Amino acid sequence: MMQSTSLNSFDLSGRVALVTGAAVGIGRAIALALAGAGATVGVHYHRSEKAAEETLAALQAQGGKGVLLQADLTVEDEAKSVVDRLVAQTGRLDILVNNAGSPVQQARIEECSTELWRQVLDVNVTSRSS
Repeated sequence: MMQSTSLNSFDLSGRVALVTGAAVGIGRAIALALAGAGATVGVHYHRSEKAAEETLAALQAQGGKGVLLQADLTVEDEAKSVVDRLVAQTGRLDILVNNAGSPVQQARIEECSTELWRQVLDVNVTSRSS
């Protein structure tokens, strides 16, 4: 039988993590767990600035360190900029959690335009972080 383990059993002190889509949901939980294990966390968000600020505040309240990073990851230059800005502020990048994703817009597959399909793929599949 496998033992259950938590991220807090890892020591990530001195490490820097980037979590895309870290403002809410799974991304927020991952960011908090990484910070709880000692990592400095790049809290990426696209539109959810207030939620990202709340995630950063929660991370700091538990004694963690973090950096807010806004970008539209479907734009290659912005995706690269996220990494560049994080490294400029922290000196390194050790861990990447590519969590950003969005349904963009709800549509039945047979009604999905080519443009909408490309937008979904851009956000959920080809978002770049390096």
